[in-house]
Amino acid sequence: MTPTTFTIIIPVHNEAENLAGPFSSFIKWMNTRGEVVFGGLQNVEILFAEDGSTDHTLSLLHERAREFRCDVRIIHSAKRLGKGGGFKNGFLQARNDVVILYDSDLSVSPDQLSALKHKMETGCDIVIGARNAAGSRIVSFPTFIRFFYGKVLYLLAKFLFFIPFKETQCGFKAFNRRRVKPVIHELTLSGWLFDLELLLRAHYHRFKIAEIPVVYKYFKTSKIHNIKDPIQVVLDLLILRAKILPYYLILPTWFKRLFKKE
Repeated sequence: MTPTTFTIIIPVHNEAENLAGPFSSFIKWMNTRGEVVFGGLQNVEILFAEDGSTDHTLSLLHERAREFRCDVRIIHSAKRLGKGGGFKNGFLQARNDVVILYDSDLSVSPDQLSALKHKMETGCDIVIGARNAAGSRIVSFPTFIRFFYGKVLYLLAKFLFFIPFKETQCGFKAFNRRRVKPVIHELTLSGWLFDLELLLRAHYHRFKIAEIPVVYKYFKTSKIHNIKDPIQVVLDLLILRAKILPYYLILPTWFKRLFKKE
């Protein structure tokens, strides 16, 4: 039986500080535990989606890439694409069966990649790491403003789209590449809300989506801008609601049944 192969996409933008320090633990994990988890390092590749960094992230990536024992590729974009744009660019260049989205700040420790892998191997199309799922644990808590933005975003998404998920924004997800690739081509948002659009479209296509609990650690470094980002997020939500997804497609199932002809 041919083993499942994995591409781990790590979006990076101005991450020199993380790459120089904390990221060493991920390299060490991949070179040791990763071989066991993925059934051999020949079954996994790391793909860095470098997104128009203005610090020395790109040069650091080339240095750190040589420390991995598995295949590593770096996709560089001279202009800023946004986290979603960078992930989409990486996804379309991924070579393996399963694509994993993994945030470079290691908010979710690499030890949890094993649970993500095993859940995907049960036949799921998408697996989401959910910070508020039963069994999840928050090791260190976010700043008030980050907590506030996160809650408001989730409540707005719940209200506008009746989302059936406990979590959409955690940077710890796995995708069946063949199944999800057509949805990637449909994406219109390239910023923070690309996850939400991807999951909504996948849900509409009746993909099998599962959530797993995570142990999550918030870091003080945050790329949320006090005014600009929240405004853009709200605008993206409204665009997604009004123009991208027809209203009927996102109505709750029980409401649709009222109008279904027998």
